[in-house]
Amino acid sequence: MSYLSVILTFVLFLAGVCLNILIFLVYQEAEDKTGNSELYALNMAPTIISFALSFIIENIKSRKQRIATFILGWVVIVTGLFFVVVFNLTGVLFAGLQPDTKISRYENIRSSWSPEYVKHFPKSIPNQAQNIKFFYRPGFLQGGSTMEL
Repeated sequence: MSYLSVILTFVLFLAGVCLNILIFLVYQEAEDKTGNSELYALNMAPTIISFALSFIIENIKSRKQRIATFILGWVVIVTGLFFVVVFNLTGVLFAGLQPDTKISRYENIRSSWSPEYVKHFPKSIPNQAQNIKFFYRPGFLQGGSTMEL
């Protein structure tokens, strides 16, 4: 493998690892962790493709074909990486819009609202309370927030 291919593959590997760390940090508190393994694999796909491309290029005899394959391969990888990054950033942006049902976060969420909107909610959940259900969905852009207890 050429030095350029090794360096580019290593850079893609680091980018994939950074995206995976970002996804882990954003989704670590999420109740529904399904789909994270697919995201981790998707983030590493450009690295795997780059590694395979390096081996394919190494076996091509003609210099022109090698250069054409290298350029076309990297156009595909960069395009794929763009969509991977956009997909991840979209997921990160909308991760904060997931409903929150953790009763332990009730007081914190209630205190973030203006008092006139939550005056009918108790300041804290009584210890003797049973069958507690909590639901909070933050607002997005012009949309309203929802809190139910």
